[in-house]
Amino acid sequence: MRLVYLPMVMEILSQRSIIHLPTTALIKRIIFLELRVPWTLINFTNPNTKEILGDIYVDGIESTIKIDGIKVSLASYNSSIPEVLSTFPESDSGIIPGELSHKYTWEPWNEVETPERLKQSYYIIKDIFSKY
Repeated sequence: MRLVYLPMVMEILSQRSIIHLPTTALIKRIIFLELRVPWTLINFTNPNTKEILGDIYVDGIESTIKIDGIKVSLASYNSSIPEVLSTFPESDSGIIPGELSHKYTWEPWNEVETPERLKQSYYIIKDIFSKY
């Protein structure tokens, strides 16, 4: 999985002449923004049951906590000043209180629904082993 940063998205879009808008205008016009983050990067030990890493210093290395979702917020900023240009949810101070952040939740799952496929190297290995 990959992490997509908003400045990188803006740079790619502007290079392709898709947009010519300042950051604040872009954030207000985005309908859908997909961020793909590895579960382990945000301390999930078992995402299918909403289980995250607990306080390992207090409860030990195998400590986990069950949660009901994660809160999500966005902010764009000018790194040369630094100055917060826009936030979602909106905030005049540039600080987004936790209670205003949007909660993302999902249904637990038991099986991953992915189609099985053979890797490209399968046929190479098959050919080599067929000689023995």
